[in-house]
Amino acid sequence: MIALAFFAIGLLEWFRTNPKPPGDTAKFWVLFSVLGCWNVLASVFTWWPQPNQLAHLLLGWLE
Repeated sequence: MIALAFFAIGLLEWFRTNPKPPGDTAKFWVLFSVLGCWNVLASVFTWWPQPNQLAHLLLGWLE
């Protein structure tokens, strides 16, 4: 639920800033959609890795 609140804040900030080139807008929507789906799946399914778990799996060897 907190992730959705941060997504809403990010979306509002995106619209508040200066106009963007069309390529940047497309990149934003792709990234926004992928991360939003990832967080929803992580909230619904217990077996789906949370973003922090994924970072730990990928970068855990740095500890």
